[in-house]
Amino acid sequence: SSLNDSLTALPQGQLREIEQRQILAQGAEARSVWLAPPQAEIQYAYLLKRVADENADPRQRIGGYCRTLAALGRALEMRPYDASYLISWANMRQLLGRTRCPEAFTGGDYDAAARLALAQDPADTEFKFAAALLALWSGHRDEGLKLFRDVLLCSTNLRGSEQDYIFGQLD
Repeated sequence: SSLNDSLTALPQGQLREIEQRQILAQGAEARSVWLAPPQAEIQYAYLLKRVADENADPRQRIGGYCRTLAALGRALEMRPYDASYLISWANMRQLLGRTRCPEAFTGGDYDAAARLALAQDPADTEFKFAAALLALWSGHRDEGLKLFRDVLLCSTNLRGSEQDYIFGQLD
């Protein structure tokens, strides 16, 4: 909880280097505790991504994204069929494109991971929305639009921005 409080107390886009190191050290410590739950890896991945997003050096940013992907992969190792972990891993893997990361749990097919996430929870419209975005970004427009159609038909709590995005793609 104090880790989350520390993170949210920092202004967006203004993590200073020393704060970054402290937060990442706390995250690494939390995830390294014996029998730490997979959620510790997910939180650590969130911290890594946030720091990487703020890094101006493209190589450093990509390195941070690789470490983020590895943390998501470690969470998946503990819970291989968790749909939210799968879709998060798929999203980060797709973001990295053809970049090869040296860390473990970073190689694989993001499309297959997204399909597996959908198979685990076929009624979840959040996963369908995320999978539709991945399909669009990877050039599978028809598949993405089909998933967006499912989201529009099944969602009971679609946010306005998501609805606008879907309608924009349909136009």
